[in-house]
Amino acid sequence: MVSFPRVERSKPPTDVLSRLLGPGAALASIHPATGAIYALRSFDREALPEAELLVRVTDGGSPPLSSSATVRLTVTDRNDNAPVITHPLPGNGNVNGSACVITL
Repeated sequence: MVSFPRVERSKPPTDVLSRLLGPGAALASIHPATGAIYALRSFDREALPEAELLVRVTDGGSPPLSSSATVRLTVTDRNDNAPVITHPLPGNGNVNGSACVITL
């Protein structure tokens, strides 16, 4: 009879290190143990429509094994410019029955 020890696979490894490399490291941070990626600032689509983050994960084995992946960050646009009523001027007479010009 041959028996094998039971290997517990339900626990995540505790000796895995995740890190960001390259220019993307200035945009985001990564939790070294969980791999969760967090933005370091808010992004403006007009200034930065997309970015690539290079993630490297290394285990604590002997020899240590590692792998890399590229995460593409796509910034979606939202209306960050408040609308302005340009005609008739606000507070300048009755707006009822008149057309308003709204600039976005």
